[in-house]
Amino acid sequence: MQEFILNQTQIMHRVAYFRNASNISASQLSKKLGHSRSYIYRLESCQIKLDLQILMDILELLQISTSEFFFYDFMNYKVNMRSLSTLNKLTSSEKSLLLSFINSVKS
Repeated sequence: MQEFILNQTQIMHRVAYFRNASNISASQLSKKLGHSRSYIYRLESCQIKLDLQILMDILELLQISTSEFFFYDFMNYKVNMRSLSTLNKLTSSEKSLLLSFINSVKS
């Protein structure tokens, strides 16, 4: 498996994505964290360093699990998890049939 490493810019891009998806402004999130109105803006623009506790607080406020946040394809996390949940309910023979079908469509 290939190593998956995020730098602060990529992490803050994800914070902005989930913040926007939650319809929360940077100013609102800053206030909820007990910081000045510009705090999240400065974090997202990497003007200040992010520490792990602040990231965990942000995820908690946005109601995002660490699994979802750090998932390599984070924009499709929920769809992927629903798909896996559905697949896990199939019998082995149903999984084989589905895989055959998918392979025939891809060809």
